Amino acid sequence: MKFLNLNIYFLITFILSGALFAEPTVPPIKFNKLKEMYSFYYLPFNLQFKVGEQNDDIFPMVADTMGQLSKVVSPDDMKKIESEWSTVRESWKKKSLFLLTPVNSGQKVRISQRLISHKIGINKSAMDHLSLSNKMILQQSLQNKSTEVQANMTQLAFLKSFMDDSDKRNFNFFIFSPSWCASSQEYRAIFEGYFKRFSSSNLTLHSIVIEDPQEAIFDSKVFKELFPHSLQYSHEIVPRFLAFEQVEGRSVIYEEGEALSVLYDKFFKQHRGFLNKTVGDLLPPVTPDNLNPFFASSIGNLPKVAQ
Repeated sequence: MKFLNLNIYFLITFILSGALFAEPTVPPIKFNKLKEMYSFYYLPFNLQFKVGEQNDDIFPMVADTMGQLSKVVSPDDMKKIESEWSTVRESWKKKSLFLLTPVNSGQKVRISQRLISHKIGINKSAMDHLSLSNKMILQQSLQNKSTEVQANMTQLAFLKSFMDDSDKRNFNFFIFSPSWCASSQEYRAIFEGYFKRFSSSNLTLHSIVIEDPQEAIFDSKVFKELFPHSLQYSHEIVPRFLAFEQVEGRSVIYEEGEALSVLYDKFFKQHRGFLNKTVGDLLPPVTPDNLNPFFASSIGNLPKVAQ
C-alpha cells in the first residue's frame, strides 16, 4: 500500500514543489497473490486457504470446531465443489457484460454506474493523456528524482487516467488482462458476478483488456509503469490487479495480492459461502467472526440446567 498526497491534475505542481518520497526499500512479501486469487475464486463456498512451504503451495481448508484452520479439504471433495461451481460460472460468462460488450481500442464503455470496460494497446503510456506541454514539463521535473519517486508518480498518473472525477470518490478495483488470456476472461466474469450480486454504491470495477497479439505483456512498458514494484509481488502471473481509494484526502494504491486482500476484507468477506447449500453438508456453515464455533456448536446446544 502506498499513500500519495497527489491529484493527477496537480502532478507537475507537486513535483516542482520538491516533495520527496523515502528512498526505496524492499519489504518482505506479505501477500500471496495466488492465495488471494483462490479466496475470491471460491468465495461462494466456505473455503479458506493456507500457503505451504512454497508460494505455489496453496491448500483449501475448513475450520474445526475450535475455529482453527486445521482441516484440509480432500481432492475428491474439491472436485464435487468445482462441479457445482463450474456450472454457475458458465452461466455467468454467458451473461457477462464485460465479455459481451464491444469496446474499441483506446476507448472505454461505462456499462453501468459501477462497471467500466476499457481496451488499450500494449504500447500505451502514462503520458499519453497529458498535453504536449505538460508532458515535457513532467518529464523534465522527474529527471533528477529517485527511481522510486518516478515509478510511483508514473503509476499514479497512469491509474488515474482510467477514472472520471466521479469515480475517484469510490474504491476502484482494476483487473488488467492481456487479450489472449482465457483465465483472465473467467476472472473478469466472476468479479462482475460478485459486484452485481453484492453491489455497493462506493465500489467501482474496471476491466482493462490490453491488446497483446505478440504475447509480450510481461516485458511491456504498460506493465512496467502500472506494476513497478516487481520484487514485492509473490507471482508474475495474469490477470494483474490494482486498487485505488482516497483516504483522508490522500491517494492510496494497493497492488496485486494486497489489492485483492483489501477488496475481500472491505466488501466481500461477509458473503463467503453464499452457495454453500449447493454442495449439501460437504462444507461447514459460515460462523460469524465474533462467534466462537466451539461455543456455537457445543455449549450453545447443551440442554438448559434446571433453575
